[in-house]
Amino acid sequence: MKNRILLVEDNPDELTLLLRAIERTGLDTETVVQVNSSNALKWLQESGRYPHIMPNLILLDIVQPEIDSISFLQRLRNDSQTQRIPVVIYTNCADDQVMAACSASGCNSYVHKPARYADFAETAQNIIRYWLTINAAPNNNAV
Repeated sequence: MKNRILLVEDNPDELTLLLRAIERTGLDTETVVQVNSSNALKWLQESGRYPHIMPNLILLDIVQPEIDSISFLQRLRNDSQTQRIPVVIYTNCADDQVMAACSASGCNSYVHKPARYADFAETAQNIIRYWLTINAAPNNNAV
């Protein structure tokens, strides 16, 4: 079964790097890209009608226009269709208060984006491999 990643990133350069890193994992994945959290929520609501296309992982940049990432996380966790999907914040923000707020809102992991491309790609690949191959999680459709 193909894994699906929802990538919520508004920076086109970082989006390109993330897509390349995902491809280089060698895993059988389909990546759905949304450029902001508002579009991501709409996509998730539509996908909720078809549980087999829900993502196995959400990679979320913390800085989002329209709906901030904390509100996005809270909405995910309050929806039975999305509450168990792992969400990894992959960001340049190192603010302790923001990290605490994300954790309190249901973020599964908070990872800083390294500045060097090689480190950026390796970190992204490690996140994806961990959540899609190492972490044991129930199917999103399980009760």
